[in-house]
Amino acid sequence: MTEPNLIDPRKRYYTDKFTNQEQDTPALGEKMQPKPDCGEESYQGNHELENRRVSITGGDSGIGRAAAIAFCKRRCRYCFTIFTR
Repeated sequence: MTEPNLIDPRKRYYTDKFTNQEQDTPALGEKMQPKPDCGEESYQGNHELENRRVSITGGDSGIGRAAAIAFCKRRCRYCFTIFTR
């Protein structure tokens, strides 16, 4: 049996201080430094929630967006709302 390759999660992600950033609401991710990681490329999902249903509010940005991406990658049926002007 081989030893697992454990990586300290405190060292896997951005650890520097964030600069103050002012934006009108809703804020745009492409204007942020560093760019937010909502899981589009980094999150690997599975089929554990296939055919389950979820409703997500605020699915266009921030934690709501990350949650929407995670549920989609787990094959969940979803409904989400976004803020429009």
